[in-house]
Amino acid sequence: MDQEKAAPPYTMHNILIRDYVLSFFVFFSFVAANHALTPTIPIYLARLGTSEREIGILVGSYGIASLLSRFFVGGLLGRRSERLVMLWGAALCILNFLALTVFRPFWPFFIIRLLQGLAFACLDTAAIAYVIRIIPLANRPRAISYLLLASPLSFAMVASLSVFIINEYSFTILLFGCTGLSMCALFLSWKLK
Repeated sequence: MDQEKAAPPYTMHNILIRDYVLSFFVFFSFVAANHALTPTIPIYLARLGTSEREIGILVGSYGIASLLSRFFVGGLLGRRSERLVMLWGAALCILNFLALTVFRPFWPFFIIRLLQGLAFACLDTAAIAYVIRIIPLANRPRAISYLLLASPLSFAMVASLSVFIINEYSFTILLFGCTGLSMCALFLSWKLK
């Protein structure tokens, strides 16, 4: 209770520290890469002749894997640093995007989507836990809410752009772009203290 009373009042200076800004950009680049697939995977799969039922399974498996693997990730964060879990999530995502350029539906794609859900759970959960640890108690609600702005902001930016890329170029080019964004997340995670 004394710590809460002694906590410094809100100032942007108390939030915009180096590692918070880096963690925001880690989260932003990572979710942008993942959000780029939200509108494009169904289009891509439909062009390959995948049935609507299979498209639903392949799209939904990502969310289910992300949800269920958070139990595992929560336990992992009790034993490993947030930075390390973010690195694992970003590295796994890079491998998943590269694997999507090679494999075709259904079963290989399904396994990759499950692993993408795990990667998302790793980085998403670890980034929030990291911010909770580095930001003073009085400023945590604002810091977390600013961090979570990365998700809708990135989706607003990449949704139409990703559809444009697959229509004008190819799904493979989009996947290479997503790989690049995930590599940015990996590099920035590496820079965290």
